[in-house]
Amino acid sequence: MKKLSVFALALLLFTLGVNTVAAQLNEDAFPVKIRLLEYAYLEVPEILDIGKVDFYEGFERFEVWTNIKLYTNTDVLIRFESAGFDFEGEGVNPVGYLYKLQHYTYQNQSFASGGWRGGWNPNDSLFHWTGDVINIPFAARVNNSVTPENFFRIKAGEYRDTITLTVSAY
Repeated sequence: MKKLSVFALALLLFTLGVNTVAAQLNEDAFPVKIRLLEYAYLEVPEILDIGKVDFYEGFERFEVWTNIKLYTNTDVLIRFESAGFDFEGEGVNPVGYLYKLQHYTYQNQSFASGGWRGGWNPNDSLFHWTGDVINIPFAARVNNSVTPENFFRIKAGEYRDTITLTVSAY
């Protein structure tokens, strides 16, 4: 029985040794690859309110600024587009078209109500990946194109516009 135990132990040690040698003979390596897809999202204000414009105080520029936050892992193009203003039941009004009363600015670009800017031209809409949150200063303003000579052509009231931002990988 003792010889059998010694023989079994020797056989076990031999098998372990052979497996170790065999494993070393089969050692290899292979690369691991991953591709992170482009992704971006924006944080925009809930509303951008210029407030009350009182021409009694004068015909100066009224404006309000905010920051749009861009989170992206790649370079992107952004298209800014304004839906424009309509008089209730009267169609297009002069606020955005005749007097360019409402105007928008981001970086060094601008566009009027009912217009758009950027999107496919890198010269005015390219934002480079920085590895950090990108702050885009954005302004809405009432231009001083409204004067004592023409203010009466624009109906008093509350106006609303919607700005749509479209982000595309570059």
